[in-house]
Amino acid sequence: MGNNYIRGVYGKVEIRDRPSSREDIVGMTIFSVVVILSLIFMVGHIIEWGKAGSNGKKAS
Repeated sequence: MGNNYIRGVYGKVEIRDRPSSREDIVGMTIFSVVVILSLIFMVGHIIEWGKAGSNGKKAS
């Protein structure tokens, strides 16, 4: 299901019958920025949880 969802999202974004306009470029930029920020946010939290977990194990 995950692959189909990704294909559907990218299919909607990539399929164009006309040259890309400014709105398309802005939409793609905002979409990619949001995805990148969310990934950085998730990775940062996972790293913090990993440190907290290892510290907790060492303390106990």
